[in-house]
Order: sequence, then C-alpha cells, then structure tokens
Amino acid sequence: MDSMNASYRQLNTSRSREQLSINAEKSLNGLEVFSHELLEINDFSYRTPAVYSVSSDEYLEIRSQIISIILSLSMGKETRAEENQSAQIDVNKISFDRKLTEIAMEVFPMNPHEASNRDVWSYISLRVLPDVAMWRFPNRSNDPEWERYLGSDRNTFKRLWWRAYMLGGPLASELDEDELVQMFERTESIGSNKRIMQSMATFALDSREDMKSIGGKASSLITEIAKSLRRSMAIIAYESMTDIEIDAFVKHHGNDALNRIRISREK
Repeated sequence: MDSMNASYRQLNTSRSREQLSINAEKSLNGLEVFSHELLEINDFSYRTPAVYSVSSDEYLEIRSQIISIILSLSMGKETRAEENQSAQIDVNKISFDRKLTEIAMEVFPMNPHEASNRDVWSYISLRVLPDVAMWRFPNRSNDPEWERYLGSDRNTFKRLWWRAYMLGGPLASELDEDELVQMFERTESIGSNKRIMQSMATFALDSREDMKSIGGKASSLITEIAKSLRRSMAIIAYESMTDIEIDAFVKHHGNDALNRIRISREK
C-alpha cells in the first residue's frame, strides 16, 4: 500500500449513524456485527482525486492484523487470525491500546491529511472493525452519536494513530492512559507541536521515580508542564527553536512543574 497517496474509504455522517444503529441491533440479538458483505456495500466515497484507493482485501489485512493482536494478548503468543474471526475475547484493553499504538503507523499506513478525516475512521470502526470497537468501548447507553465509533478525535482507532504519529509508536505506548489523555485532550495548542509533545512525553517517563517519591499522579505532571508551557509560549516563538532548545525549554518547565507539585504535596 502506498501510504503517502493511499485514499481510504469514507462513510459520511448519515450512513455512519445508520450503520451504528444496525451494528447495535445485531449485537443486541447476539449476531456477529462483522461480515465480509459489509465491505461490499458500495455507499462510501474517496477523496478527490484518489491517487490510490484502499481495496477490500487490504481492509481485511488490516482487520487480520488487529485481530491477531487481540489473540496474541489472550493466548500469550502471536497467532494469525482468520479474517472473519470474532473479536469478542476477554483481554486487557489497555494492553491492546499499547500494542496497537506501538504499530499503528504500520497497521494503518496513511498520511496526516487522510488521518484527520473523521469519515475515514467511521468507515474503519463501523464496517471493518465493528466488533473490535464494540469490545473496546461498549456503547451501553446506545448513544446514536457514540464518539468511539464515529470519527471524532476520541474514535477507538483514530486516537491511537495520532498518538503514534505525534510521539512515535514506541514512546506513546509507554505512557499511561491518563498521561496520554492529558497530552492530547487537555493541552490545547501544545498538542499540535510534535517536538514539544515528544519532549514532554520523554520528560514524564524520565520523571516517574520522582513523581512516585512525591506521591503524585503521573498525569498531574503533564498537566502542570502544559500550564507552564502555555504561559511561556504566549511570548516565545518555539517554532524557531532547534530540537536541543526545545528539549531544554521543556525540561526547564518540567522541573518547575515537579517543584510545584512537590511543594503542594508537602503542605
């Protein structure tokens, strides 16, 4: 697959809602929510012009890779899954997130332009991997706008892809969920700068023992660093900094954040 030029299928909002409802009804009746026929429904679109369009077989390969992750976590070894294998397997969901984040760029080879399209992820979640999405984030309230299945920033798979893209899969997979949420959902403008995000993540990992000795939550360090950085970024053009300067900039504010947390815990 040509990752830079690949055009993924898009499922628009109205069809996504309809498919979400159909999947919910199937699940309620104990039926498999995934079938090969879902990939043959010709109601999707591609971006125009589409240099290279992802095929049904390639979607099945994506599905197979992800099912294999679940099976490997469940059975303690890598296992090649059948294409129609159900994802209803009881494994640790955080472990699944970590493993998929680590290799997300390989499983979903796409460019950022494609990855920013919500309809792309709606198709993947509702047509290619509906059982995996429902297993990972059950829609217990039957919300017709369930953000984990539709292509919002909190989509089951989209959020993992962007974590891998911004931080690199191996680094992102080492962070805890609370830390990642703070970085990607609470940091506002900081979340758009890869170099700052990577430096923050590295500092947070390097500071775990310090946070442990303080007795604070790891995610609180990210929050405090972000607050400090935002204040400085209002008057500093960080875009012009070198990588070394970025690292020093973040480390300075990180140490400042550590001291604030330490003082607050000592009171």
